[in-house]
Amino acid sequence: MKSEYYSVQQHTSVINGEGRSQIMEVKIKDGKGHKKVTFKNAKGKTLGTDSQNLSVNEIEDIMSKKFVPGLFETCLTNCKNSMIGGRKSAVRSSKRRTRRRKN
Repeated sequence: MKSEYYSVQQHTSVINGEGRSQIMEVKIKDGKGHKKVTFKNAKGKTLGTDSQNLSVNEIEDIMSKKFVPGLFETCLTNCKNSMIGGRKSAVRSSKRRTRRRKN
């Protein structure tokens, strides 16, 4: 069994007349692995990115060339939330509102 693995999948779709690419990557090297999802617009600007570590079971299944259902589900939801604004921007905007009220 080889100790390195790299895979990239790119899906392009047109939403509201604009092209958007969804890039999913898996990297495994020396028994450690990462999965990453990136959304880019038609001009190549990155709209959102999320990366997570692979579990030991996921690494074993990928290296033995088995299908792993739902591998990118958490990355996709986190990435889409960050594109929409997500939790962090909601917290920042609520802090701004409270600051304005105090003045």
